[in-house]
Amino acid sequence: MNPVEVSVATGYHRNQSHNNNNVGKTEHWTQSRTVRAVAGVALLALGGLVGLAVSFFASPLAAIIAAGAVTAVLGVCIIGYFYHHGGGNSSTTPPDIHSPEPISADTGSAEVSIQPSPSTASYVPSSPPLSSTASYVPPSPPLPSTAPCEDPPGLPYAASYVPSAPPPYSPFAEPPASAGTAAAHLSSVTSNPLPAEPPPAYTPFPASVVADPFEPPPAYKIVDSDEFIQMQETGVDSLLRQHGETIYRSSRDGNCLYDSAAHQCPEIARDATDLRQQVARFAREWQQCYPDGNINFSPIEARAYARLQGDVGYVAGGTTIANGLDEISVPGCFSDHIDTFFLAQVAGMPVIVIGIDNKVTIAVDENGQSMDLPETYDSNLVPRRKILLVHDGPHFMGRQLGQN
Repeated sequence: MNPVEVSVATGYHRNQSHNNNNVGKTEHWTQSRTVRAVAGVALLALGGLVGLAVSFFASPLAAIIAAGAVTAVLGVCIIGYFYHHGGGNSSTTPPDIHSPEPISADTGSAEVSIQPSPSTASYVPSSPPLSSTASYVPPSPPLPSTAPCEDPPGLPYAASYVPSAPPPYSPFAEPPASAGTAAAHLSSVTSNPLPAEPPPAYTPFPASVVADPFEPPPAYKIVDSDEFIQMQETGVDSLLRQHGETIYRSSRDGNCLYDSAAHQCPEIARDATDLRQQVARFAREWQQCYPDGNINFSPIEARAYARLQGDVGYVAGGTTIANGLDEISVPGCFSDHIDTFFLAQVAGMPVIVIGIDNKVTIAVDENGQSMDLPETYDSNLVPRRKILLVHDGPHFMGRQLGQN
């Protein structure tokens, strides 16, 4: 009996909540969302396991194809099973069941079950929609428009933009007068004058002068001592002839400097050995005047003093050469350019030494002081009475005596 004194309609109520709507409808277990989620995860896991297994026996591409195929087949089967048991087989109240008559709370009739009576009508599931037999016609591509092309709307500040012109070609162009308009950046023809003289025309080198990079370099010619001496003396003679003089071919026994100088001052010394001894004696006496040097030495005097003091240390002709003074005293030993400081004072005339390139190496007057001469030798700037020496490497040569 219903203790509430109101009429209660028995049967399935469509508007009731799910918790109380279990009278005329029963859910299948396949309708649970949790079951479907677990089935989806299991499906992906099975596909991955199949792909992993295939990867041990085949390439990664074959493993991916196998995993995709297994996942697709199992997915179709699971979806069909869920659709068959979950979507279309829920037991609902047939439409031909009539609602029972309401019962009164004060009636003494026996309590009637609220469950609906079973229906004798058979359930006929709805047939799936028939597939269309019409052929598929793809849409035609759009035809090209024949309307004239219009420029897109410009930005509000585009009208005020003026592109700057490139710098003028000529380096003589004047800078622009104003930056307000584009015309101000264009150089005027009258403000861009050409230089007074045109640039020199390009003259390419002849093909015979340009070296071929693929041509091997010329082979070095090995010359003997006689050929080398001839080449050396020819070069010095050519240099002296430019100054109206000829070469004196000096000895090559280590006394070339004193031999070339003695030839130009025969009134002072008989030969190279005599002149060498006079220079050595003068140098020794000069050194004894300055046992501790002199702070007032000129640059050339300081060089001469260092030359005499310098340690050498070698043996020549059974004599031990200890310093520069020994080198000057012993015939055949090395002679330095600074030795002309002592030679000029012994000969009483200027001594000028130039190189094969006509550059002045050293020049001292008869007092041993440096002469102020240009870098390039000019015979018109030196006295006629002089000792002129030309060196090509360590060898010294001079000029003929008749031109003193």
